[in-house]
Amino acid sequence: MSKTQAVLFKVDKGWTAPKARAWLKKNKFKAIKKVHKSGNLLRYRILEPTFKSYITKSKKNGINLVIGINKKVKKKNKQKKEHNKTKKSIKPLPAGIKVSLST
Repeated sequence: MSKTQAVLFKVDKGWTAPKARAWLKKNKFKAIKKVHKSGNLLRYRILEPTFKSYITKSKKNGINLVIGINKKVKKKNKQKKEHNKTKKSIKPLPAGIKVSLST
């Protein structure tokens, strides 16, 4: 699952703090901290940085989205585990007992 962790605005592309806050509000993002100014960037944190990995998506208008990614457990692995549990729980029939599968 992935979510936007932070939004970065490039000052040299004309972004100011009031313009950036208006863009965040218009696009339904809510910053959890005040703006962090770093060189040419205004950074607004949307979620705490608790993801396993991150990627950055650049937009043409001077906005970068930092996307946090948490990898999902593959369903195949879960199915295999369930199959193994079932397989282990089957016990052989006692000697002398026969089963007919005809209907």
